Amino acid sequence: MGFNCIESDLFEKIPKQNFDIIIFNPPYLPEDVREPKDSRTATTGGKKGNEIILNFLKQAKNYLSENGKIFLITSSLAEEIDFKKLEYNAKEIGCEKLFFEQLCVLELNL
Repeated sequence: MGFNCIESDLFEKIPKQNFDIIIFNPPYLPEDVREPKDSRTATTGGKKGNEIILNFLKQAKNYLSENGKIFLITSSLAEEIDFKKLEYNAKEIGCEKLFFEQLCVLELNL
């Protein structure tokens, strides 16, 4: 069994279909004006750090199968997300404490 990989700005180039698993490794840090502009695209998730994730989660509902799961990374530096308000159940899979933050992998479903 294989899988397809598509590079896209969120769901912009994704054909309308339902997926059983969606993996998202977003930029998740709050904006830091001291960071070089060329690296911000890979690290900055908006002023609060969670804006790209919020936009992704609003769109992802239209692409997730009935029993589908989303796996994504979040940072303790970003503003917390109210997953219930977005109609997701969230379960922490694992966390890792790094120098200045804690990264967590979450499993989400509707």
